[in-house]
Amino acid sequence: MAAFDFKTINAVVPSFDGKPENVKMFVKAIKIAKELAKDNELMLVRVLETKLTGKAAQTMSEDIMKVDEFIAEIKKRFEERQIH
Repeated sequence: MAAFDFKTINAVVPSFDGKPENVKMFVKAIKIAKELAKDNELMLVRVLETKLTGKAAQTMSEDIMKVDEFIAEIKKRFEERQIH
């Protein structure tokens, strides 16, 4: 198992406040971090939780264990919905 590079991952992933206009960039950073984290998925999810602020920190579930679940939850809760 490769070492978990907390410093690099912390630098790559910005804080996220739950604003819809920030979802796309946050998700993109998470995907980069996932590549860096390799086999340390649970540790990465825990680090990502520390990047949440405001509304995002208050509403996200702490039961998430996988990065893809974390991304799906971010999109479900905070992504702008297109109304046709």
